[in-house]
Order: sequence, then C-alpha cells, then structure tokens
Amino acid sequence: MGLVAAIADLQGTIGALTGIREAPTYPGDKLPPLPSSFCFVASGEWKQQPAGARTGLHVLRLQIYWDRKDLARDVTKAMVYVETIPNAIMADYTLGGTVDTVVDPITYTFGAMEWTGMQTIGYSYDITVKIMEAIT
Repeated sequence: MGLVAAIADLQGTIGALTGIREAPTYPGDKLPPLPSSFCFVASGEWKQQPAGARTGLHVLRLQIYWDRKDLARDVTKAMVYVETIPNAIMADYTLGGTVDTVVDPITYTFGAMEWTGMQTIGYSYDITVKIMEAIT
C-alpha cells in the first residue's frame, strides 16, 4: 500500500482509457501530447488510530488536460469523460490494492486550466483515499 503506488495505479487506469495519450506517474515540466493526465497528492492527514496503527485520508488530484484550439470541438471531446473517468475509478475502489478504499464522493471541476504557462481545458478530480497500516 502507499500513495505513490496508488497514483501509479490510477494513472495506469486513466492511461488505458480510449483517447488518453499519456498518463505518467510523475508530472513533468512540459505537457505531454494531449489529452493527458497528471495525478499528485493535494492534501491529507494521518491519525494514530487504532493503537499501533495509522489511518490516513488523502486527496489525490487527478487532472486531465485537453488542447484549447477550437473551444466548442474541444469541450465536446472532453465531455465524453465526465462519466468515463469516475466509472473507471469506481470499477476498483482499492486502486489495485494500493489503498483500503476510495472514499465517496469523487468531486470534480471542468474549465480552463494551465500547465507551465500552456492554456488548456480539462477536468480536475479530487479523489479521497483511505489507507490503514501499522506504524513501523
């Protein structure tokens, strides 16, 4: 279990969707060919609970970027994924056994986005995951 493994599994799931060109485990300084996704830990918390173990709730931010050249056409292409992406995540709520569970709800926004100065459009999904493990 672990957050790095969860991100890798999630990116593998998203990268397997028809039309997504790249889904690297770690974001780079430049955008890869679009549409592409990046995922990273946005926030989280750890609690010592139960005794001798720790429980973490972490928000993974999954961002999917599309070109913004012809806005009407590009938005139409992106709308296909409004249900496809959460369906792919919900098909395996342990993210390949890397977390105990995905915690509902999966939230998202859609609109203008930017990566290293490049203007795009896309989705930003917040996916809360729960990890329970022994304190070592």
